[in-house]
Amino acid sequence: MTTQAQIVRQMMQLRDDYHTSIIVVTHNLGVAAYMSDYIIVMKQGIIEDQGTREYILKESQNEYTRKLLDAVPSLGGERYV
Repeated sequence: MTTQAQIVRQMMQLRDDYHTSIIVVTHNLGVAAYMSDYIIVMKQGIIEDQGTREYILKESQNEYTRKLLDAVPSLGGERYV
């Protein structure tokens, strides 16, 4: 986890330093939620859901998206998505 957190922070710093965008392909919706303004959820190569981070985390009713969010582990009982 520590290495992953360091890499994510470094990527965010590079994004800010160079005023650029990053496309992240990940199975970790927690990382995607932390790094992204806009998220596309795919299942077997087909778009299942898409929207702003806030929409995906709080408003989406898509069953697959909800399952992915439920799979994000908690840390000390606190969920970070």
